[in-house]
Order: sequence, then structure tokens, then C-alpha cells
Amino acid sequence: DVVPSSGETFVFRTFLNYLGHDKARGAGAASFGTPWNNLTDIEITWDYSQLATVAYVGGVGDGAGRLIVEVDDLAAISRSPFSRIERFVDMKDEDRTSVLEAAGRAFLAKSATKAILTGKVVDTPRLTFGRDFDYGDQVRAVVGTFEFVSTINAFSTHWTGGKEELDLRLKGESL
Repeated sequence: DVVPSSGETFVFRTFLNYLGHDKARGAGAASFGTPWNNLTDIEITWDYSQLATVAYVGGVGDGAGRLIVEVDDLAAISRSPFSRIERFVDMKDEDRTSVLEAAGRAFLAKSATKAILTGKVVDTPRLTFGRDFDYGDQVRAVVGTFEFVSTINAFSTHWTGGKEELDLRLKGESL
């Protein structure tokens, strides 16, 4: 991002993962959602693209002699519209089944279904765009029992009745 600094000077800024500041945690946290009535047009979709419910973890050996451990997530299997989704995890130098099982559980935890939130941010006296949060900031969003780390990722302005109105949007993944 290139921003004016002073006079004819500009500063080139780079950001990792999101443009802006982390306002999702801590004392200056910006929180949006149903508890504060500052988020509308709420839509939650489910991302199954990385989902795995069963991991086959391959350890030492070759062919029929290879050590294979099956790890499944029965709760994920019952919740998923796809039931069993199997993936292979290669750990060809490992001969301890306990390590292979732990690797399978860790893989399944990373491969869980994610809830994706989108919504329209509403300015309130408590939280105002440009004062408390800005475009690109990472913010906290709560809808029902779900909590999301979201980014203010879009905005537009338009004039209605001689007054400027902002349309602010956020998008985030469940924690």
C-alpha cells in the first residue's frame, strides 16, 4: 500500500495476511454481530473444500508391509453431508503407532469444515468507520454461537438525499 506521509513524500507499506490493523483482540477490539446490532445482511456458508473425516497415516514399510493407521472423526462423519472423506498422510519414516495416530488427529483437526461469514457493517456511536476501524482491519464478529475473525474487505459510498452513505462489508472464518 502506498500512503501519503508529508508534503510530497509517500510511505510504502506491506502487510501480512490482511491490509490494516488487528482490531480483533485486546483493549481496542472492534466487535460486530448480533449482540451489538451492528451487522446486517448476515450470511454464513460452509466451506467443505479441505474437509477430511478419515485419515490413513502411512508409516514405515512398503506395499502390503507398510504400517498404516486409520484415524477417524465420527462426529465429523455424522455432521458432513459427504459422510466419509478419506485422505492419506505420509509419514514413511515413523514406526510408532502412537505418533501416527497423533498425526492423523492433528491432520483431521486442520481439515475441519469452516464457517464463512459475510455481512454489512453498521456504523454506531460505539464503533465508527474511520475512527475505530478502517478498511483492511481485522475485526471480531459474533453471530449466535459462532465467533469469527473477519476483515473489513469492501466499501462503497453513495449519496442519498444530499447525504453520503457508506456500505461497509466484512468477511471472515470461524475460529
